Amino acid sequence: MQEVSSSILLISTKNTKGQSSTTGLFLFQKIKTPLYHKKMRLFFILIFLFLSEAHAIQCEWWQTKVSAHRVGQNERQGHQVSAHGRKEHCRERWIKADFFIKSLKDKPESGVEFTESIKAWKKQESEEILKTLAAIPVVFEMKNYHYYRSDKSDQFGNPATIYTLTRSMILFDTFFHASNKKQILVHESGHYLYEKLSTQEKLEFMAASG
Repeated sequence: MQEVSSSILLISTKNTKGQSSTTGLFLFQKIKTPLYHKKMRLFFILIFLFLSEAHAIQCEWWQTKVSAHRVGQNERQGHQVSAHGRKEHCRERWIKADFFIKSLKDKPESGVEFTESIKAWKKQESEEILKTLAAIPVVFEMKNYHYYRSDKSDQFGNPATIYTLTRSMILFDTFFHASNKKQILVHESGHYLYEKLSTQEKLEFMAASG
């Protein structure tokens, strides 16, 4: 006599926030034959692969995935750090990319107006600006701005402009053809930094720069 088995399989997964959710409920009644056992092994292998994929971390395009690994004992900032494990995680491809990506705006903030027509960022342009911003020293306060895209300036050939009052920097098409992108951004930031100087400091600056 062949043995009959009835089973219920409840599959639970976790999203990236660690919240559990039920993804499937299976009720099956099978006769336990060699073919049945073979099919069941394949079934559970597929379930394992499904759960592994469900638990995998999904990184953004400006990030790279770092697999889980063990870090050996080392010295960090003058302190001895013991060996420890690191979970799978996402790492920024460029310095402060997680922060700066939020500063790239496709349309003006509420209450902000420009004479230029603003358009959406393309991925390639976003990648170029993230690389450039990562190379600029913090003293130039690039984190203080919102960055916008526009076709061209009213001033012929101008690659960028800044609205110091709203701390908005607009980059034109010519910016992305320039070889000195870093210098352009630093120059525009200089306008904002100059406005922050006191009257006396401005006079000293002008005297020093001739």
